Amino acid sequence: LVYASHDPAVLQKHVETVEDTRALRALLTARGLVAFVGDGAVLPRASGASDLPMDAKEVIKFAAPPSLSVSFDLPHRGKVTGMGIPTGITLIVGGGFH
Repeated sequence: LVYASHDPAVLQKHVETVEDTRALRALLTARGLVAFVGDGAVLPRASGASDLPMDAKEVIKFAAPPSLSVSFDLPHRGKVTGMGIPTGITLIVGGGFH
């Protein structure tokens, strides 16, 4: 990887994202959580055979239920809010896959 052959702003954003990810993982552990889904996430896929997100015109963006809503302050992104999934047995169900 040669720094000069890449867009410095894109590389900086990547580094900041990695640092925020590491910080979030540490904060999850400290709060007894095992996962986090951010408010505004687009979870549905275009189809069961696709990794692409559903068309923005058709999707309802994710919003954490009040009982599981948590916020974290990250070094670069700042405050993020979403659903914190606690340690233990958790069952998450969704649409069919084919």
